[in-house]
Amino acid sequence: MLEQLRDLLFILLSIAGLVYIWKIIFVSLLKNKNDKFIYVVVPISDTVENVEQLVRSAAERTIFMGNNKWDRVVCVDYGASKEQQDIVKNLCDEYSFLDYMDNKTFRNVFENENIFKNEKEHTA
Repeated sequence: MLEQLRDLLFILLSIAGLVYIWKIIFVSLLKNKNDKFIYVVVPISDTVENVEQLVRSAAERTIFMGNNKWDRVVCVDYGASKEQQDIVKNLCDEYSFLDYMDNKTFRNVFENENIFKNEKEHTA
């Protein structure tokens, strides 16, 4: 009986180790090599249910992909309720790579021509 438990534990730990090795290989292949920002945009509105679960999922996926200084999760407010805003702001305090913006700020930041001009200069 004890030998069977030992064998089962060995198999489970072996599988966990293989999964971790595949994760490291996968992340290293997809790693951003140009030091550019990677943004995950999460739209938040009053029709979205389970806002906390949605934002935590995006944060955990960012951590899984090798959270480095370039990865950001941006939560954009498209008419969220006060309760949803409070939930997202609390999560922003919990995770350092989460940002909360309203729709106007998001448009000003990400549709700014200077951002795209700088990117074109780097690719040329």
